[in-house]
Amino acid sequence: MENYRLGVTGSMGCGKSYACSKLVEIGENQGVVFTHLDFDDIRRTKPKPYEVLRERIDHSEGIVLVDWALLVEDNFINLVNNNVLLVRSDYKTQLGRLVGRDLPELEIKRRIDAQLTNDQKERRILEAQTRDRFGKLLSFDTPQNPSDKQYQILFYQILEEVRKCN
Repeated sequence: MENYRLGVTGSMGCGKSYACSKLVEIGENQGVVFTHLDFDDIRRTKPKPYEVLRERIDHSEGIVLVDWALLVEDNFINLVNNNVLLVRSDYKTQLGRLVGRDLPELEIKRRIDAQLTNDQKERRILEAQTRDRFGKLLSFDTPQNPSDKQYQILFYQILEEVRKCN
């Protein structure tokens, strides 16, 4: 399978990283290579993070999940060929997942409020796909903890999109 790029985005606490880890796990069990690249981690730890990300994408195999909260805000959906998984959750669930971590609640609220809403992200993604005439938007809701079956359904939806591109 060729390198297929899928941006995974959504607001803080929506479950992007967890969704990526579940997809990698399911892929391992099904013999499908998923590579998870966490851009927020790259941004925090590497000089020239955009160059590092591009190089890692180019040298990754299989389905490359680019986990990036601000993918849309940073105007980089073209880096994933306009293929985006939008992970959504409600505000209350997001706060519940984030409070008690390394940031105070007020800072968490400030950061969430500074990001585009999921509806705004979706509009911008669809605008780019319409303008460029390529790309696919998948949406995955995580207001509660999705079941393994829901992640498996998402896994097969992604595989179907990959097959359409190959």
